Amino acid sequence: MARVYSFDLQFEGSRRTQFYRELFGYRSKTTRADGEGREKVYENFYPGILTSLPHLRLGKSVIAVPKTARGEVDNFFEDSRWKPIELYSFDGILPPDDRMEAMENAMSRIMIGEDGTLESSLRS
Repeated sequence: MARVYSFDLQFEGSRRTQFYRELFGYRSKTTRADGEGREKVYENFYPGILTSLPHLRLGKSVIAVPKTARGEVDNFFEDSRWKPIELYSFDGILPPDDRMEAMENAMSRIMIGEDGTLESSLRS
């Protein structure tokens, strides 16, 4: 079983960006020159609440998560920072292929150490 959330944000701009970053996480790249003038690119990943949870994006503003993650996701949507928001949620059954895709995606997002993901460490 999965919990499906459909949401429509009633705000724009930096608040909207913050909402999506805290939900899905984001990457940032910074380029800096060292003392000898060589450029070095630093990439950082900032996780969101869905980073470590198996989830599927079923549409632009539609996600599905395992029912066991319902409390964490409900708490995120109930945060007063995201008001006003239109939110609909219901229980559903996802096909096995979709559930496997969600698990594989979650394993590829969970970082182990500096260089590896959970997925790469399990395949080694």
